Amino acid sequence: MTAPASTRHVAAVILAAGYSRRMEGGNKLLAKIGATPLITRVVDAALQSKARPVIVVIGHEGNLVASALDGRDVTFAVNHDPSSGLSSSIKAGIAALPDTVDGVLICLGDMPRLRPDHLNRLIDALNTGNEITVCAPIVGNRRGNPILWTRRHFPELMELSGDRGARDLVKRHKDSLREVPMPDDGVFFDVDTLDALETARLQEETS
Repeated sequence: MTAPASTRHVAAVILAAGYSRRMEGGNKLLAKIGATPLITRVVDAALQSKARPVIVVIGHEGNLVASALDGRDVTFAVNHDPSSGLSSSIKAGIAALPDTVDGVLICLGDMPRLRPDHLNRLIDALNTGNEITVCAPIVGNRRGNPILWTRRHFPELMELSGDRGARDLVKRHKDSLREVPMPDDGVFFDVDTLDALETARLQEETS
């Protein structure tokens, strides 16, 4: 039975298990922007939002990622095979969700401009009608991350494979998709390269 729209309970899963293959010089999630590791910024945004629980999927250098989040109210899920791609982290996160949640925000761990407001807008949009089962942030005509999925889609998420994530599922369910306007491009900006990291650091210094 689907919960009433106004009471749907949304969790956050943050993907933090990858190898940072495009980033020279180490694990990008541990790189600091200002005084704060990248993964910590993303997790703090989730913790300041309405999403609960916040589950962090760790794998590569998982002990170091967990240490960067020491003292924060998160649950860790382990991806034992991060080399198999992003989908393996999504599945590890979905498997760790409690039965009480009605939906989940799938968040990338490398988005330093992600804010609680971005997440709350998606949650609020979901809670406007039971016919909505997928919510995606949009600026102009471009979709970003994270994507919010209701429990109805958990079995499909558990069948993903490879490194494409859930982009094809969004297209498949366009009839129940709500595109949610965002006030800025923070839902697009991720850190995959040293250049992107330097851009994020410069913006932090000038903001």
